Amino acid sequence: MDFANPAYLLALPLALAPLILHLFFHRRRSTVLFSSLAFLVRHEKYFAYRRRIQEVLIMLCRMAAIALCILALAHPYFKRISFLSGARTEAVIVLDDTMSMQRTTPGGQSAFLLALHQAENLMNALNKEDAAGLVFLSGRPGVESTKDKQRLVEALRGASVTGTAGNLTMAIAQAVDMLKHSPSINREIYLLTDMQENMLPNRKIDLLGLDNGRLFVLPLYGASDNAAVACNFQDLSLKTPGSSIYMPFTIRNTSQQDKSFKVELNITGASVQSQVLLVKGNSSTNGSFVYVPERAGRVDGTISIDDTNIPLDNAAPFSFTVSDVLKVLLLSEPGALPSPFYYLKMAVEPKKRLHGIEFTEGTLDTLNALDLKQFPLIFMEARSRLAPEVLQQLQNYVRDGGNLVAVANAESGLAYMNGLSEAQFQNGFQDTNSSGMQFKQGLASMNENLQLDLLKWRRLAPLPGTGNILAQCGSMPAIVEQPLGEGRLVLLAFDLRRRCSNWTELKSFPIAMNSLVNYASGRKDRTAHINCGEALKLSEEQVSYTGSTGMSGTVEGSIFKETWLPCTVIFSAGNLESAVLSPPERESELKALHIDAMQNAFSAPISLLSTDEEPALQIMRLRRGTDLAGYSLLAALVLLAVEYILGLQFNGRSKVTNQGGR
Repeated sequence: MDFANPAYLLALPLALAPLILHLFFHRRRSTVLFSSLAFLVRHEKYFAYRRRIQEVLIMLCRMAAIALCILALAHPYFKRISFLSGARTEAVIVLDDTMSMQRTTPGGQSAFLLALHQAENLMNALNKEDAAGLVFLSGRPGVESTKDKQRLVEALRGASVTGTAGNLTMAIAQAVDMLKHSPSINREIYLLTDMQENMLPNRKIDLLGLDNGRLFVLPLYGASDNAAVACNFQDLSLKTPGSSIYMPFTIRNTSQQDKSFKVELNITGASVQSQVLLVKGNSSTNGSFVYVPERAGRVDGTISIDDTNIPLDNAAPFSFTVSDVLKVLLLSEPGALPSPFYYLKMAVEPKKRLHGIEFTEGTLDTLNALDLKQFPLIFMEARSRLAPEVLQQLQNYVRDGGNLVAVANAESGLAYMNGLSEAQFQNGFQDTNSSGMQFKQGLASMNENLQLDLLKWRRLAPLPGTGNILAQCGSMPAIVEQPLGEGRLVLLAFDLRRRCSNWTELKSFPIAMNSLVNYASGRKDRTAHINCGEALKLSEEQVSYTGSTGMSGTVEGSIFKETWLPCTVIFSAGNLESAVLSPPERESELKALHIDAMQNAFSAPISLLSTDEEPALQIMRLRRGTDLAGYSLLAALVLLAVEYILGLQFNGRSKVTNQGGR
């Protein structure tokens, strides 16, 4: 037990005053002459014994009451936290700025605004010589420990919610590391969070480095009902003016009740389509828009819903490019008849520029006369080994960013590709009786749209197992993608005629070839889809960028880190044209941790605060521990009441005794 005002303990000897007075005014025994005591002496001894006991009890009550009053002035308490009064304190505020902090609290404001208000109060409660720092749960830069409280207050007032899920373990580790090097004796961490369930780590968070300190946690509970929209449109292959673009989306309703939502398709901030969908409680509903672009260029927009909680997950961004025309070069051996690409042309572009694709036919001996830079994609079939000058020209084309689709043929299979690819190919084909095809990676979406049970294979050329396998026929690779410099090779284990299969006769062939042309053109890799808070690697050291939220700047060191809010970002150069930043789905699930789970998440005890009282007052009380001053005063009042009752009884018996004596 400790005392807040130990100087008052010097007055404890005053509690002996009743004893001194009792001894000073003690009655002396006197002799009284009386005729006969035969009938009184026995009764008088009994009352004298009881009187002495009552006098002692009254004296003890008075002494104890005085001592308790002095103890109350000395402010006794049981100490809970190792906190040295008068010493300097260094504190770190760990502020939860994740997306779930937009939830509405019972007071009507968001949990984040309430956290900012409480954090500012904590800063104002520190002494002038105390230092403090600021750490954000999202991982964005905070404020190093400083005595300049105004700097911290300005940082708090300029803070905003991010679209990230955050990392509690890393945030606490950063705060502990900041306090490890502090010269202050008292060290404290203030965690202000909405207790989101997904923030709970798999193992306990280490607080062993927080010497002579404590972690205070202020839970900010709020509404758990929420709805979020996710745009499933990530197909950034070729889009042309006038073509129909299918744009699917998913609405998740995490509340218990069924709700209807107005869903809007917004292009460059303007609503172009809308629909109303009913979503049952604790379930998801899929929907879609069909958008027809009128002109070439970049299309940026969102699919949004009207939900009152967590605004950041109410709009799912997307981005794609509408091309005027895609030029594709078809290279074949001189004099090759019939054309090896006849079925490809009829499947993809039966009429000139019907789908924004323009085919140009050429031969290997006229390759020097063609400007290959105007063709993002080349289809090639050869019947013999490539001439050195042709091989060099194709190598330069691919390494500079071009895309080459190599089609096997009946005579040589893919043996002629040995000069372009590092893999070694075998000559000819292998007979097979496989059926169907299983697409993977960038072409996996075709598995849902194509019915390939009627596809029967006769022959396939062996492909290497290196690279990305985009399609398989049983256990044999059918389409393989290999990077080469800035470009890539796409190898087909079959030709595009009827020698290898019956595919050219099926309705799935035009759909598959269109998807293959779009994918092989290389546009799919120009847009990145990442979660908010993740860093993005760029190919250029210095690239300027602009975002749909109004942000702009220059990327230094080829790492793009300004990914805090859901939006679309456009880059001026590099391997990426744009990036779509989306909030993580788990952050939309508004499930709060139980207090016991929060206690067990740390390796050391924590102190929980309440929003019903100023956090600074709660922290001061927790530093002191259990305050016994009030209990001391209450005990003193009880003893005085007992003394009063005993005094009344004592005086009453004295009068009765005196009257009997007369």
